[in-house]
Amino acid sequence: MSASRVPTFTRILLLLGLLLLSGRASRVWAAPPCQGESAQPPVVLEAPVYNPNTNQYSVPIRVLQPDQVSSVEIIVQNMEEGTIINSSPPIAVLGRANLSYAFSLEGQPSGEYRITLRAFDLQGQPIYRQNQFGGGNILDLASVTVKYQPPQEEKLTFRIVSVRPDYENNQLLVRLDIPGNGHPTHYKGLLSAEGTELKAFPLAPLENPLRLPMPPEITRTPGHYTLTLYLQDDHRTSDPQTYEFELNPPPPPSFFHRVGIALKTHPGILVSILVIVLTLVLSMVIRNRREQQARAISLRRPPVDHTYNPAAPRAPTPPAPAPSSPRQSPSTPRGPRPSS
Repeated sequence: MSASRVPTFTRILLLLGLLLLSGRASRVWAAPPCQGESAQPPVVLEAPVYNPNTNQYSVPIRVLQPDQVSSVEIIVQNMEEGTIINSSPPIAVLGRANLSYAFSLEGQPSGEYRITLRAFDLQGQPIYRQNQFGGGNILDLASVTVKYQPPQEEKLTFRIVSVRPDYENNQLLVRLDIPGNGHPTHYKGLLSAEGTELKAFPLAPLENPLRLPMPPEITRTPGHYTLTLYLQDDHRTSDPQTYEFELNPPPPPSFFHRVGIALKTHPGILVSILVIVLTLVLSMVIRNRREQQARAISLRRPPVDHTYNPAAPRAPTPPAPAPSSPRQSPSTPRGPRPSS
C-alpha cells in the first residue's frame, strides 16, 4: 500500500518542479514547514483613515519587499450587497516602501465596506497567499472592514414671519427669516383654504420679502388660509413650513378708483386719451374757423360808388301815388262854378 503512494507523491513533486522552472506558476507565500500559520505577505494593509471634511478614506499600504512587488491594487466592496464600489488602477511600487490610496463613499448608503489589497510580482503575475485551511490559494493578500456612516449635512431651515395682503397689486407679501448658515436660491409652495388647494407656486427664484400672486377668489370674500413653502439651494431642500392667516378684503373700489388704478398701472392709456382729446379739440377749432370764414364771405355787400358826376342823368322821380278816396277834404276851397 505504501508502494502505491510513492509514485503518486513523486509525480506531484515533479509536476510542481516543472511549473516552477517554467515560470508559469504564480508566486505563493506559503507557511514555513515547521509553522502552522501563513508567512507574512510582502505587502501590508494598515487601518484606513477617514477625513470628515472631504468625506474620504486614505488607505496606507506598507511594502515589506519593494524589490519583489511591481504594483498593488485596492478594491472596495459593499459587504451587504456584494458589489464592488471602487477599484483602483494598478499602483506602481517603484521601490517605495510606503504607498497610499484615497477613495470616497459619497452617495453610498451606510453600512460595512471591505477594503481588499492585491499585489503583483515583477512579471506582472498576481501574488497569492496560501490558504491554511486548504481549498486553493487566496488572491486577496489583506483586507480590512470599515463602517461607513454618511455625514449628516446641516438642514436648510427658515421661518415664515408674516403674510400681508397688497390688494392694490393683488399680491401676498411674505416675509421670511433665514439663518445665516443658509443661502437658499429658490422656493416653491402652495396656498390652501380648509384643505382645498387654491394656487400652487412652482419653483422660482427667491426674494425677501416674497411677492406671491393673489388668487382672485381670496380678494372678494374673507377667509382663513394656509401657506406652505419650501426653500432650496444647490443641493438641499428644506422641510415644509406653514403659516396660517386670515384675510378681510375691503369693499370693491369705485369706478373712478378702478380707472385711476388702470391709468397708474398702464400709463399708455392716459397718453392715448390725451392724444384723442387734443385731436378732437383741434379738429373742432379748425372746422369752426372754416364755417366763420364761409359765413363772412356770403354776407359781404358789393361796393357803392359815392363819386359826384353832374353830367350823369338822374333817375326820374317816381310820381306820387294817387289818393285812395275821391272825397275832398272840407278845408279845400272849391273853384268857381262855370257860368251858364
